[in-house]
Amino acid sequence: MTSGFEIVFPALLQRARDIGIHDLPYDAPVLQDIYAARNYKLARIPKELMHKVRTSLLFSLEGLEDLEWQKLLKLRQHNGSFLFSPSSTAFAFMQTKDEDCLKYINYIVQKFNGGAPNVYPIDIFVRLWGVDRLTRLGISRLFESEIKNCLEYVHSFWNEKGLFCGRKSEFVDVDSTSVGFMLLRLHGFNVSPDVLKKFKKDDGFSCFYGQTFESLSPIFNLYRASQVLFPGEKILEEANAFCQKFLHEKITTNQLLDKWLISQHFADEVKPA
Repeated sequence: MTSGFEIVFPALLQRARDIGIHDLPYDAPVLQDIYAARNYKLARIPKELMHKVRTSLLFSLEGLEDLEWQKLLKLRQHNGSFLFSPSSTAFAFMQTKDEDCLKYINYIVQKFNGGAPNVYPIDIFVRLWGVDRLTRLGISRLFESEIKNCLEYVHSFWNEKGLFCGRKSEFVDVDSTSVGFMLLRLHGFNVSPDVLKKFKKDDGFSCFYGQTFESLSPIFNLYRASQVLFPGEKILEEANAFCQKFLHEKITTNQLLDKWLISQHFADEVKPA
């Protein structure tokens, strides 16, 4: 499922039911699974909490009801958006008429000639994953100046909070932060692994607060980041131990499908871990 699908899709079905569309299979088993995923996610991120701190639910506000907008508006990103989501931000504007939300939507629509991507900006993501792909393909030597520019750009937004897909985000995830830490350290930038401490929970690590199911690729990238450690960096030692156990369990149970990365060779990358 795409990000927030388990929240937004049931809400769309309910609206269809409310306007009298009765010939949809509302009780189909596959839909029951989606409803269960929604309920599980909402149980992990109670509404009281989502009004206080930035969680992934901000990406899917159009799928929620009974929201306290005065509290939620304090959780906008620096550009007026909710978690860089045009749809969530558009819904917020419809409910509040907030000018900052409108400015973000107008900017997106103008930039994309009347359309809108599902998330924007993604300037940090495209630079990190571009450099990573060139490196893993073994052709990074042909793009040294471009890689230098990309990583200098990423480093200019690096801080102790971590990274997300776009610059200056108050919401961060372990995926972008791990890849950013790994590439910056490998290219000589002074970055601390302590940035990963906020993703540690109990005896493991999570992609972000309230994550429903831990996906394979973020934990795999955390594993890769844990291998560029210096002696005494305990957080990387803990991350390495957790990731090895997590990946081994996925391999032995053949749970190698990943919602974030569609690649027939991804399983081959994970298995050597």
